Amino acid sequence: MKIFFATDPHVTAQPPSSRIDDFLESICNKFSWIRSQVSEDDWLLLGGDVFNRFHVSDGAVNALLRVLPRNVASIFGNHDFNRRAVEGFEENPLS
Repeated sequence: MKIFFATDPHVTAQPPSSRIDDFLESICNKFSWIRSQVSEDDWLLLGGDVFNRFHVSDGAVNALLRVLPRNVASIFGNHDFNRRAVEGFEENPLS
């Protein structure tokens, strides 16, 4: 078993203003590559700030879910919480 680690992808449907590519597609392509490296017994650990904001579009969540490997664990980052509070984390797509 191997553990793969990725952190701070800041997945969002709204790209940063400095990006000229399709940001969401670019991030998904990177996770597709990671998935191609992960075997059935391996795990991917996401080290926080998976999403750029607490409220993320369904399209961005669905795009990410399609490319993640089967075995994934995530640590919540400050961008994954609502106003950096633990309350309401059940509404987060990482829950």
